Amino acid sequence: MMMQMVWLLRPLVDQCRSAGHILAPSQCYAFTTLPLFGGEYTVANVWMCSCRDWLAFAATIYSETKGLPDGSTVRIVVKD
Repeated sequence: MMMQMVWLLRPLVDQCRSAGHILAPSQCYAFTTLPLFGGEYTVANVWMCSCRDWLAFAATIYSETKGLPDGSTVRIVVKD
């Protein structure tokens, strides 16, 4: 149960659902501002996104930042 609370952010999911953010089968909760970049673990920083799109985005961010030391400056460029 404790791992579920930590890894799956169960309290935040419960708060999102209580706020009326009910996911469709192919959706997941996504962060507006990633916690990696200072985003908070709050309902106000969460939106509903396609699982496929979110995983692709998160994988890209991870691959680009995985070797950076804490406190590094990051510049994000959005490309079409």
